[in-house]
Amino acid sequence: MKKQTNQIKKVEFEKAFEIIKKSEQIAIISHRNPDPDAIGSNLALREVLERMGKNVVSACVDKPPENSDFIIKNRVFEKKINLQQFDLIITVDCGSIEQTAYPQLAPDLPNFNPIINIDHHASNNLFGTINLHSKTISSTCEIIYQTLQIWKQEINPSIATALLFGIYFDTGSFMHTNTTAETLEIAEKLYQAGADKAQIVDSLFKNFNERKFKLWGEVLSSFKITEQNSIVSAVTIEDVQKYKCNGEELSGIIDYLSTGNQCNYAILVNETDQDIIKGSLRTQHEQFDMSKIAGKLGGGGHKKASGFSIPGKIQKQIVWKIQN
Repeated sequence: MKKQTNQIKKVEFEKAFEIIKKSEQIAIISHRNPDPDAIGSNLALREVLERMGKNVVSACVDKPPENSDFIIKNRVFEKKINLQQFDLIITVDCGSIEQTAYPQLAPDLPNFNPIINIDHHASNNLFGTINLHSKTISSTCEIIYQTLQIWKQEINPSIATALLFGIYFDTGSFMHTNTTAETLEIAEKLYQAGADKAQIVDSLFKNFNERKFKLWGEVLSSFKITEQNSIVSAVTIEDVQKYKCNGEELSGIIDYLSTGNQCNYAILVNETDQDIIKGSLRTQHEQFDMSKIAGKLGGGGHKKASGFSIPGKIQKQIVWKIQN
């Protein structure tokens, strides 16, 4: 089992804590199209800061996925916020400031709030006033765990569940190569702290319904293998609506596509009802870098798992080839 490198310096955690202690109104922002790591890290940190007496708002431009409902409970993710009303902005799991999708945080606009950037994506350009970033750590939730240890903050069962939720998802239930010895040690400590592993597993892996099965069947029956041995599949908005789905049901299928025999990498593109095409890229091989492909389309992520969003529509095309 490999060890982590590129560790975050302790002084950076301490600087972040000093800024937080001086702040009263804090916004924690997760990236657009949030996943369990973006949700779990947001809510775990929020609970700690609220316990410190801070006024905290969780924010995201997109609705959290249904598999996060059990952990969100009665807490709200605000879609529209006035960032100037906050003393401090904390971004979690955002590979770039653009990933927040808040126009007020456009990189070419002046910003008068300090920003603490907490993230693990290799594509992160260290946009924060303080950056708690390491590309070799499995997830943002794992960084939050380390942060709370240095800040000497108690981890109760709800915080432990939120953090294990993100770690479990981003490591593919500890199957991905980003799982280190430290990751497994932290997972064990979170379990001992009261993390609800059974609920996490149920939410991530036991939430299939008839609609989801049929939509996945559409994806699996229509994929193509290219001359480069990549697997490509596409889902139109009509496909999604035909099975009364909302697009969230596609989460996870790209990982199955990438395990195809002799598949170099897999690409899944799907339309939304907002004329946006979302792309997911996965590979099981070290020699391919999905973040470079996604980066050319304005996205980013990790070497083996990345994504992008671009405006447009998917148009199916049939090509006939005659051989003699």
